[in-house]
Amino acid sequence: MRALDWVAAQGADEWRGERLRNARASPVRLRCCWRTALLLVLLSCAHTASEECSPAGRSLSHDRAAWASMKATPGAPLCNTTCLPPWLSQDAQRFWSAAVARAGIATSWPDALRPVLTKLRSGAPITVLAFGSSIVESHAGCFGSLDALRAAGVTSIPPFMNRTLALSPNGACHTPGWGSAFLAALNETWPHERHLFINAGRGAAALNAFAGHICVDPWLPSTTGVDLLLFESHVVQRTPEATASLLHDVESLYYHVLRAQPEERAPLPLTIISVFPLSDSAGATGNSCIGKLGENCASCGAANASALAQRLLSSYALGDADEALRAASRRYGWTLLSMRDALGAALRDGAHEALGWSACEFLNALMADRVHPSQQGSRLIADMLIGTLVAAQDATECDAAAPPPLRFPAEPLSLGAFTHKLRRCNDGSQLRARLADGWRYATSEQVNNRTINKPGWIANTTGATLEFTVNTHFPSLPPDARPQLRVLYLTSYEHMGAAQLSCVSGCSCEAETLQAHISERVSVEHAGGGHVSQSAECVLRLRVLPDTRSGERKFKLIGVNVLASPEDDGA
Repeated sequence: MRALDWVAAQGADEWRGERLRNARASPVRLRCCWRTALLLVLLSCAHTASEECSPAGRSLSHDRAAWASMKATPGAPLCNTTCLPPWLSQDAQRFWSAAVARAGIATSWPDALRPVLTKLRSGAPITVLAFGSSIVESHAGCFGSLDALRAAGVTSIPPFMNRTLALSPNGACHTPGWGSAFLAALNETWPHERHLFINAGRGAAALNAFAGHICVDPWLPSTTGVDLLLFESHVVQRTPEATASLLHDVESLYYHVLRAQPEERAPLPLTIISVFPLSDSAGATGNSCIGKLGENCASCGAANASALAQRLLSSYALGDADEALRAASRRYGWTLLSMRDALGAALRDGAHEALGWSACEFLNALMADRVHPSQQGSRLIADMLIGTLVAAQDATECDAAAPPPLRFPAEPLSLGAFTHKLRRCNDGSQLRARLADGWRYATSEQVNNRTINKPGWIANTTGATLEFTVNTHFPSLPPDARPQLRVLYLTSYEHMGAAQLSCVSGCSCEAETLQAHISERVSVEHAGGGHVSQSAECVLRLRVLPDTRSGERKFKLIGVNVLASPEDDGA
């Protein structure tokens, strides 16, 4: 067996044994279903008879040399100036143990990952597809080639990969990040020139954007299908309504991708990566130690470690949302990874003290800010992903024969999540503007002294008016049916104002105020708008209003999409 890096150093038995102990200790898991009982038997077999269950062929390796090749370079999208603090050498290896990464694996179903391992062992390439915000777009990297994308049946390359491939002299997309590190580890053991990590991230876009209005179909591999699906979630859900919405978005997007698979197969393995913000607007401890990591560590001594751990593990950040994701994961056989759980457990167990660091310094080493992972934090996410496959590999190798496939439930947990929608999408560059008074189209913005690719129409003054034409007609709908108009715009906690959306000619709709200022300290894409009548030439107007909650009046239009489904009857 080849070297397993830190997983091997900790011992694969430790992974198996810890998952077994966690499962035994949790009455909720024991009550789940027959799959849990089967999982315990498999894990027990692996733990007590590891020699008999050792792999007959190649096993997942994870070399330190592979990590050395994944270092960020100046200007690479993975890292910024706060990526690594000065007291942490660029050559430093992992400073966390397997226990830290293991704590982040909230739910795990080895049988769900069996098809991925089977395909890898057969020598075939696999395709991993990731949806999420800038945590995916700017921090996951990419792995693969233009030829591999074409062979997989991707008809339109996602924005990040398209930009990266445009600069690649050899048609390869191998940029550093947690996703590319994960694929590099797999490729180290099961090499294939057409392994793919498709980075379908979109800065400021939460899962509701992909589930509700972004046209993702051109990014899906229509020939090979998806072997492993990854969703990233980072927005704290503070109300039951918001939690229900998150669950609906996860189920809806999962169903949409599953429905587009090129052939009928076992339910698609899904891993949800939960990277909740590490602080909220209340409490000096959270703001001074986490909100501005690179500036205020001196004010956060080791004595605050227990308080920080409590905040990370408390209900303010966990709430019902994480429990809802756990429940969905148990229902579908999904994997849930929690960065918050990993960091909270590390502080609670004193991992920082063993290094001689304060709690703030430990968090600073893993998080570039209160939302985004640093270079080392990206490695930790990759390690959690690898850990799920290591555990699945060890558990499933005990079987003489594969168990019955996991069955996809006929009904979702969220009403309407399995409803198929027709989508017509127009990003900012595709909008036909007939009037742009006080608006300008930009392909990038300056954020923290960095140029970030974030295209859209931008206005900053009261009365700025933008008029543009979209097609709201769907031939398959009855003439009196009214599709849904989804205007995509940026919301943030600073600088933002409000704008009024209205129909000018060719179509009819209710005027609506789009509020771009939010209290949560995140910047995310939002969709507004209601039902609209059908027209091939629907002229819409967006006008910046004088009212503002932030004191400023910035408004950014990202795109305008039109959705149609059988229930769009004009209600």
